Amino acid sequence: MNGLRRDVGHDTAVGILKRLQEGKYVDFELEPPAVWKRGFATFEKVERLSFADAVPITSTRHHGIEYVYTFDDDFDGIDGIGRLATPDNPFAP
Repeated sequence: MNGLRRDVGHDTAVGILKRLQEGKYVDFELEPPAVWKRGFATFEKVERLSFADAVPITSTRHHGIEYVYTFDDDFDGIDGIGRLATPDNPFAP
């Protein structure tokens, strides 16, 4: 949503988010409070991370996910999480 807000403006981004929330094809799963708390602790500890990166990193760890697809190089060098940034499946034979 940050990029959308930047590109089309706050009010339009809010409207799109509301339509997504009301739609039948998108489910928003909220993380448990412990994930948010650990996300904030990660944000405090790792100066180069934004809060918007710290929470997904914490969530990834919480759910035991080892790899994320992202072009965001802020995920590089995060212990226990590999960043995949190509459309190719690196696990395909």
